[in-house]
Amino acid sequence: MKIKRVLVLIMAICLSVALFAACSGEEGGSEATKSPASQSPASQAPASQSPATEAPATEAPATEAPATENPATENPTEEPTATPSASTATEVTDVADLEEEGEYKLTADISGDLNLSSGTYVIDLAGCEWDGNLTISGADVTIIDSETVKGSMTSSANDVIILESGSLTVTEIEIYGNRDGCDGIFVKGGTAVINDCYIEALNAALQNKGGTMTVNGGQYTSSQNHGMKVNNNSFITINGAEVTGVTALNIGDNNGSYPTIEDAFVPGDGYVMEEIADGYEFVEG
Repeated sequence: MKIKRVLVLIMAICLSVALFAACSGEEGGSEATKSPASQSPASQAPASQSPATEAPATEAPATEAPATENPATENPTEEPTATPSASTATEVTDVADLEEEGEYKLTADISGDLNLSSGTYVIDLAGCEWDGNLTISGADVTIIDSETVKGSMTSSANDVIILESGSLTVTEIEIYGNRDGCDGIFVKGGTAVINDCYIEALNAALQNKGGTMTVNGGQYTSSQNHGMKVNNNSFITINGAEVTGVTALNIGDNNGSYPTIEDAFVPGDGYVMEEIADGYEFVEG
């Protein structure tokens, strides 16, 4: 009997111990399960850093920088600047307007003689007429005619153009020498280049008497004398041209160094001289 009581007591103690251990486990477990909730501020830390995640958005102005460079990208669309001759040419209505070096464009017919001794000149006849003599004694002169319907240079008193020294370049202009014994262009010295011009004179359309002359195309004629003439050991280089006259090609005085037509009127490289009615033609061949 006593043994049973002892066993019952032991069992009761064991049950009490077991219940106490279970209660202690539940209290510990509740603290453990509550700890994550108590740490919610830490778990929310990433949310508190949302400004940092928005940093790229604050750099939007940097991504727009290329847009500020639009003026540079528009450069190719800019119109090209005007050429100096178009923007700086001075309008001429009187021969006195040509006395100082510069770029000029005739806007009216002019008359009168002019002597240019220094400086650089570009003169556009622009379809107008210049009646008078031009003497070049040291200047560098270029004469053109930019109009489809050409103007002209004429003289009834002298050679139309006299080159004593310096240089002369004439391109696509018309010249008429209307005085007996006078030339269209008379070269005493310097360098003359004649490009695709029409020149007619009573004596010689072109005469070289001591300078250097090159002809590139065009027509040169005289109704009374010579299309081209040389003197004083001179010659003319001809790269394509038609030359006519009573004596189309004439060798004058003191031209012993170039005594024949072939010596004095030299076809340029790739050109040959052929006879035609009233003269000669220099053609590619």
